Amino acid sequence: MTSFWVSQRTRQIGVRRALGARRIDILRHFQIENLLIAGGGSAVGALFAVGLNAWLMTHVEMARLPTPCVALGVLVMLVLGQAAVLVPARRASRVPPVVATRSV
Repeated sequence: MTSFWVSQRTRQIGVRRALGARRIDILRHFQIENLLIAGGGSAVGALFAVGLNAWLMTHVEMARLPTPCVALGVLVMLVLGQAAVLVPARRASRVPPVVATRSV
């Protein structure tokens, strides 16, 4: 999905490059954007997992979900999300400023 969104925003990236954004700025933009999305999804998922576990503990006598497992799951999702966006973000940082002047 990240690769698709990067390819859809080539013109925007070109404009940012034409206005003086460095390659590291473009890379940082996509990394932070993905971190916010993955962080929000991980937080909602962790809350859902803890809530479902609490419900299952009362209705099915299931054991409590260890907090370190939930934290590890969130951390793994964040790391995988950042790794997944690295290649498309590096490709986006190589977009030349002349792309902004082309008609799409």
